[in-house]
Amino acid sequence: MQTSARWWWVVMGGMCAMSAPVLAQVVPPAPPKPEPTPSWEPPKPPEPPPAPPAPPPPLTPPDIIQRDANGRVIVLERPAEEVAVEALGVPDDKRALFERVRAERSVLWQRHLAGKGGLAVRTRPRVLEAVGNPGYERSMDVLAPMKELTITPPLPKMLELAGVYDARQSEAAQKGVTLYVNELNKDLKAQIQDVSVSEQMARTANLSLRRTAPELLRELDALLLRAASEWSSNGAGANLNPKDKVQFDQLIAKATTPGDSKVRIDAMAAALALLPDAEAAGMLERAAPPAPTDRLIPDAPPTPPRPSNQPMKPVTISPGK
Repeated sequence: MQTSARWWWVVMGGMCAMSAPVLAQVVPPAPPKPEPTPSWEPPKPPEPPPAPPAPPPPLTPPDIIQRDANGRVIVLERPAEEVAVEALGVPDDKRALFERVRAERSVLWQRHLAGKGGLAVRTRPRVLEAVGNPGYERSMDVLAPMKELTITPPLPKMLELAGVYDARQSEAAQKGVTLYVNELNKDLKAQIQDVSVSEQMARTANLSLRRTAPELLRELDALLLRAASEWSSNGAGANLNPKDKVQFDQLIAKATTPGDSKVRIDAMAAALALLPDAEAAGMLERAAPPAPTDRLIPDAPPTPPRPSNQPMKPVTISPGK
């Protein structure tokens, strides 16, 4: 019995001795190494927006300057803006639109002149006299009413507003007009150096008049001829005194008789000039072409008023020699 007990202890001790190294080898795994913390960097700024494309270079303005055999600039008989537009040209795909704009501009001119009929027919003979017989007082006498009778903006800007021209084309045409006017003024300055101050002013005013009058006179004459061709008295001139009424009827008879257009236009203008302004305007408004139903040319924005703290400087005119 003691021997069995001894062997049991021997066996158990051996087993413990065998198991001890196994138990000693059970070691928990090492924890994973932490990822290295990246160093801090500031955020990248956003990418700058792409640079806008460079604007195209300006167009070369048309040359509308004509000179005589002595090298002097010739004053155009037609509106300089029209000559500049024709010299610059119109794209083929905009030609039909261009013709519509020209027709609409003529209608706007005539309707504007009709609304100011009394002023228009009274100013016309004074303009013709001032153009044909230069004089400072004659020219200055009509520049103010002509400004009231003239429509704006000029043709190149109208073409831009209607989509015929882009801004570059409009600026080029107007630049051509400016170069022409600058050469006219330079030429005039060289011609008047040795004349009296009063003569200098007379020629300067006459040049301004000759440059601005052609389009106004053309459209006014077209309106007067329409009035003569479509004349219906409707009691016109009934309130004139007997002497003026006789003259009025004679002028109307001349104006309504087929023949020389200039004679008819002059007679109609003279007849309407005998009437009160409102009555003359009414007669021309009945003859004016109808307003366009689908306007191509939007109304120009109004000119902002001059600031009250910036009054216009008075112009001092020196007496003649």
